[in-house]
Amino acid sequence: MKLSTRLRATLCTLTGTTGPVVRRAGARAVLPEVFVPRWARLAGVPPARLAAQLDGARSFADREWCEYWTGIAEHHVAQADALLHDLAVASGVTPVSVAAMSRSGSAALPGPAAQFLAERESPPTTAEVERFVRSRAVGGALDERLLWATRAVGALRTAVGYHLIAAWPGRSPARRAAYARAQRLFRVLVEPLAAELGITLEVTDLVADGERVRLWAMFPIGKDCRATVLVTNGLDGSALELLLPLLPHRNSGLGFVVMDLPGTHTAQRPMSIESERVFTAVLDHLAAHPRVDADRIAMLGTSFGGYWAARMAAVESRLRCAVACGAPTHRGFGPAAAIGAPAIMVRTLCDVTGARGPLGLGRALSRLSLRKLYRRIAIPLLVVDGSADSVVDVRDSIELADATRFGVLRLYPGDDHCATGHFAQWLDMAVAWMRAELGES
Repeated sequence: MKLSTRLRATLCTLTGTTGPVVRRAGARAVLPEVFVPRWARLAGVPPARLAAQLDGARSFADREWCEYWTGIAEHHVAQADALLHDLAVASGVTPVSVAAMSRSGSAALPGPAAQFLAERESPPTTAEVERFVRSRAVGGALDERLLWATRAVGALRTAVGYHLIAAWPGRSPARRAAYARAQRLFRVLVEPLAAELGITLEVTDLVADGERVRLWAMFPIGKDCRATVLVTNGLDGSALELLLPLLPHRNSGLGFVVMDLPGTHTAQRPMSIESERVFTAVLDHLAAHPRVDADRIAMLGTSFGGYWAARMAAVESRLRCAVACGAPTHRGFGPAAAIGAPAIMVRTLCDVTGARGPLGLGRALSRLSLRKLYRRIAIPLLVVDGSADSVVDVRDSIELADATRFGVLRLYPGDDHCATGHFAQWLDMAVAWMRAELGES
C-alpha cells in the first residue's frame, strides 16, 4: 500500500472525512491497492477496468455503494439474457430469463460451456473465447450456439463477481441483499453445470453452536469418501470468493467445503475466541458426512480465515494439516494494525468483533493473539503471504511458520496481502501440498 494512500486513509478515518474524499476522488483513493487485483480476479475483468470503476464509486454508504455495483452486475445479467434468448430461439426452445431461472430453480444453461466457467481465472479475450469454442467443436468449427452459451456463462460469472463487490464488506441491509443475489445467481450458474464439471454441489444450512452457517460442499461425482478441506474467508470476503477459484481443482480428488467466517454477513453473533465452537460443530458435521473421510480433513483460510485455520490447527485434533494465507496472529492485532485502514474497514472490524469504538476494538483484537498457541500446532502447517503485505504485518506469517513444529513458509517477493498477485499459483501449490499431506497424491 502506497504511503500516500495509507496517510490519506488514516487521516480521513481520524477526521471523519472519508465521505467527502470519496465523493470527490472515488473509492480507490482510500482503499489499499490490493483491492484492484483482488476484485478484478473476482469479476474476471481487466484490472484497469476495475480500477476505473472504483474511481467511479463515490460513496461507501449502504444504498449508494450497492446501487452502483449492482447496476454493473445487472448489465452483465442483461448480456447473458440476450445471449440465452438467441440460443433458445436457435435451439427451438422457449427462452427463459436469468431472473426466471433464479426464481424457479430451473436452468437453461448448456453443458458444453461448463469447462469455460471452471477454467477461467484471468479475463478472457475475444480470441480466447473463440479458441475455447473451436476446441470443443468437430473439426475446429466456430459453433455459434456454443459461442453464445460460453459468452452467457462468462457474463453470469462476471455478474456474480460484481454482486459480491456490492456486498462488500457486509453487515448492512443493502449489502446483505446483494450477497443473497450473488448466492442465487451462483447457484443458477453452477448447479445445472455440475454434472458436466464432474462434481456434486451441496448447499447446507447448518446450525453450529446456535449460529446458522451455510456450507458450500463440492465433491467429485460418486459416493466414496474423500479427503476434504474446510475453507473459510477473511472478514471482508465471502465463501463464494473462494469457491469460484476452487472450481479448477475439482479433479484434485479432494472435497472442498466452504463457509463464511463467523461474525460476517448474516451471522447473529460477533466473532470471538468462542467462535472455535462454530468450527468444532462444522467439523462434527463433516466427520459424520457420508462423503468425508473423517481421518483426512484439512483446513485452509485466507486473511482472518487463515487465523482460524492456524487456531484450529492448535486446538482441534481432527485436522491432518492446515494452510494459513495472510493470517494475522499477533502483531496484526496491535495498535498499528489500524494505520492505513479506511474508515469502512475499521467499522467492519468493530461490527464483526462486536467492539464499541477503537478502544474496544483494540481489546477485542488483543484477546485473539495466537502467540501462546504456536507450540501447540503439531500438524503440518503451510503459511503463505506476500512479502510486502500492506494489510497484515508479514512478520506474523514468518513467526507462525518458524514457531510451529512442522511449519512451511512460502512468501511471494514483492506481493501484497494474501499474495493476491500470485493467487492462482499459491492455490495450486497449496492444493498439491494438501493432497500430499492427506495421502491423495
